Amino acid sequence: MRRSGRGNRTNVGGRGSSPLVVSTISILIASLTPVSSVPLVPITPTTPEDTWETDINPYLKNPPCTFTSEVDESFVKPVVAAARAEATARLEQISAVELADSEAARFAGLPTTGQQAGTFATIIAADAVASAEEEKRKALAAHVGSWSENDAERLNELKELLSSGNISKLKPFLVRAVAKDHAIVRYESGFSVLVCGGSLVVMYFSQRDPPFAAQRQPLVLLLEKKPDKVFVYRAE
Repeated sequence: MRRSGRGNRTNVGGRGSSPLVVSTISILIASLTPVSSVPLVPITPTTPEDTWETDINPYLKNPPCTFTSEVDESFVKPVVAAARAEATARLEQISAVELADSEAARFAGLPTTGQQAGTFATIIAADAVASAEEEKRKALAAHVGSWSENDAERLNELKELLSSGNISKLKPFLVRAVAKDHAIVRYESGFSVLVCGGSLVVMYFSQRDPPFAAQRQPLVLLLEKKPDKVFVYRAE
C-alpha cells in the first residue's frame, strides 16, 4: 500500500504547495491506508466560529471507519466568488448535494459548454494529468521544481483512472466548507478532504489563524457517492 508523501491539498487563491499538511494518506483512487497509520488531524483544530463547522473531537475519539483516504487535490474545487452566494444557499439545509455536470462546471468557474453527464470528472482528471506531465517536464528537463516517486505514482494512477473508465464512478458534489480571508499573501492556506467510510472530513488549514471572521466557502468535489455525514473544521 502506497503512502503519499505529497500531502494532497487544494490551495486557496492558487498559491504554491503548503508545507503545513504532512499527509500519509493515499489519494481516493489509490489503495487505502489503515487509519492507525494516518494522522487524521495533522494540525491543531481551531475554535468553531460558524454553524457549518463541526466539533471534530468526537470523530477523532471514535472514527467512523477502519480505513481512510484523501481526495486528490485536483478533485477539490472551491466555488468561485460569483457563485458563492448561490452555492451557500443550496447548502443551507443540507451538507452535501449532487450536482449536474454543467452546475459543477459553473460553480468551479469552468466552461459549461458541452458539459454533459460524466464529462466534468473526465475534464478535471485530464487537466490534472496534463498539469502533472508539465510539472514532470519542468523538473526533469528544465530543472525547475521537483519530481518524486510519489508524484510519478499519482500521475500513473490518474492516467489509469481515465484509461480504465473508472472515472465514470466519480460524481460532482457541492459540499460545505469554511475558510478565512485568504487575501493576505503571507498566510499559506488551503483545503484537505478525507473520506472515512460514509463520512467526509473537510479541513481548511492556514499557517496562522487570520484575525478575520470565518466565512462559508462551498467546494465542488469529485466523489463516488454522497457522504452520510460531513465534518467541517479549520486548523492551523
